[in-house]
Amino acid sequence: MSLTTILLTALLGTWQTRSATSLGAKDISKIIHGVDFRDSTKPFLKKLPFLPMRVQLNCSCAREIEEIRDQLKYEVSQRIEMLGTIELFISEIFNLKTLVNSKVVPPPVEPKTIQATAAADFEETAFSSRLSHHLTNLKPDQIVIFDQLLTNIGSAYDHTTGIFNCPISGTYQFFVKILSGFNDKVETALIVNTIEVTRLYSGAQHAHGSSTAPVIILLEKGDKVFVKALYQKSSHVHGVYSTFSGYLLRPI
Repeated sequence: MSLTTILLTALLGTWQTRSATSLGAKDISKIIHGVDFRDSTKPFLKKLPFLPMRVQLNCSCAREIEEIRDQLKYEVSQRIEMLGTIELFISEIFNLKTLVNSKVVPPPVEPKTIQATAAADFEETAFSSRLSHHLTNLKPDQIVIFDQLLTNIGSAYDHTTGIFNCPISGTYQFFVKILSGFNDKVETALIVNTIEVTRLYSGAQHAHGSSTAPVIILLEKGDKVFVKALYQKSSHVHGVYSTFSGYLLRPI
């Protein structure tokens, strides 16, 4: 009887109809390749302590075989324990992944996206106009009509009346530039409805005089904004050098 046959017989026992001594090489190969430690380790291990010893050992290696058998039992149990640990780790990794996915913070919105969103919430309003000719002999409270449109996005400025009609409540910025006639002076004011917002004085001796007034004001829908002359001596506004512009900064 070979040592391999004795070892397999000690581990697996024998069938009732077959003795260990009748095991051939093919039988041994089937036994070895037939064991799947992943599926069969536990039941195999449970049977190990109860496998009958049906082989009469006529050699002095019985103790060695028993030690090998114990060692195999230990290694099998270690493998089972290792598989259980791996399964536990896999479960923990899955749980952590689920937790992380549930708490993922969305990426911050880029400034361009914010601006695009804000712009989509209201219609853009902007205008710029200038005089196409000189204005002379202005009367007090006469509206300065900047009749030559350069830009009129939203069509809120009426170039026939010189009045900006506020289409939406919000914060607006306006620019007024007035150039006086040569060796003359002119005083004007930016008006919202009936309220004077700011004044401009333009004048010079032996030259043209220029003044500019940028303002930021809060308007309600329907408010009217325009430029008017203040005094009878405000006699001359010089052509294309005089402009009136404005645009919506932010709606409310």
